[in-house]
Amino acid sequence: MRLHVIPSPFYAANGLVLVPSGAGTALVVDPSAGIQHLIREVLEAEGVSVGAVLLTHGHPDHVWDAAEVSTWGADGATVPVYLPGPDMYRMDDPASFLPMPPPAARCPRIQSS
Repeated sequence: MRLHVIPSPFYAANGLVLVPSGAGTALVVDPSAGIQHLIREVLEAEGVSVGAVLLTHGHPDHVWDAAEVSTWGADGATVPVYLPGPDMYRMDDPASFLPMPPPAARCPRIQSS
């Protein structure tokens, strides 16, 4: 098993890519904003696709790019995204739970209000 820790510029959250030995897929944990390209680099270097996405909880700094990363399964398949049940309500509008405006300058995909 190889574990890749990817720090995010978005509130200093860490994303993870877990690659089991001999596997063709990886588990991506907490794909925060601003690290999509780094997740992609790890997947390409390991020669794997995404098998599933695990969100440890529903805070925006942990879930921001989950929908996009979940489409990186083998042959472009969409893979399951797992999130603890008590946080499901946060998925309706993750940005509404931010304690302050998002740092748009560091994460261009995020728009500040």
